[in-house]
Amino acid sequence: MSDVDAALDASALRSYLSGALDAEVVDCEVLGDGLNLVVAVTTTEDGPAYVLRRPNELRRTSLFVDLGAEHDLLRRLRNTEVPAPEPVHLCDDESLLGGPFAVQTRLDGEPFPRGSEL
Repeated sequence: MSDVDAALDASALRSYLSGALDAEVVDCEVLGDGLNLVVAVTTTEDGPAYVLRRPNELRRTSLFVDLGAEHDLLRRLRNTEVPAPEPVHLCDDESLLGGPFAVQTRLDGEPFPRGSEL
């Protein structure tokens, strides 16, 4: 268990997300903690899978677009041919995870390793 896993109140997060997503959340697993805290959100066996992203401190500077703008952009991409996750929830309440976070559908694929050329 990492420090991030220990700091994450998984029970409270599962409870909150179950209400926000209108689906029973059965697991929350930290996938990474770099520029963003990234958490895999699993619902019941037949339910959808989600990814939660909470920007870390560096992402909260003027160097990056804010989370709300990213959420709006993903919403606009829904009716296009661009493959993008569907934004499903945006939370500005910092009491649960120490900062605002967004939840989107999880897409199949592999992440690009840090430092790799695209």
